[in-house]
Amino acid sequence: MGIKKAPVSSQGSNPQKQELLLNRGSPLCTKYSTPEGKDKERVVLTTKGGPYMVTHITTTDAWEASWLLLKGCELEEIEAVKTNDRIICRMILKGENISRLQLTYLNGEAQAGILNLRSMVGQVNAWMYAAKKQFKSRLQEQATGEGGAV
Repeated sequence: MGIKKAPVSSQGSNPQKQELLLNRGSPLCTKYSTPEGKDKERVVLTTKGGPYMVTHITTTDAWEASWLLLKGCELEEIEAVKTNDRIICRMILKGENISRLQLTYLNGEAQAGILNLRSMVGQVNAWMYAAKKQFKSRLQEQATGEGGAV
């Protein structure tokens, strides 16, 4: 499922508004661009609609997961999956206002103490390494099981 951009609309001094759409055409989120100073532009992503009802998100980004954990979210599951001959880790996090926190991170407005963040990234990387190692051993067990049962 790819994301495509809808046409940009602008009304006078209002910010430019652009919806990011899923292939089927339903809005995923809205991107607002406002000029800031001479050659700068501020981009803000917001989800469509009012209250943020999302309670879980999925990410493969160790930095994003680390920041969300520092903000009080919980790591519900970490899963290794094989994609294009690579093994990646998908993390499912849950928490109150997790959509707002994720948008804050994606908008580049996330702030954290550098030592706490560095420590948390190390911990998340260790969890990812353990999940990948466990996944690889399961793959090897399956391969030897299939080869021995001729």
